[in-house]
Amino acid sequence: HLKEPKCAVKEAVENGEITTERYNHYVSFIEEIRDRKPRY
Repeated sequence: HLKEPKCAVKEAVENGEITTERYNHYVSFIEEIRDRKPRY
């Protein structure tokens, strides 16, 4: 949902079906998970 063209989630945000705030939180969570360093 971050880089896919014609993403239905992004369309839902644009149409007001999903709030921008909710989408931004999702993006923040994904970035946090992606940037997390593995713990052993």
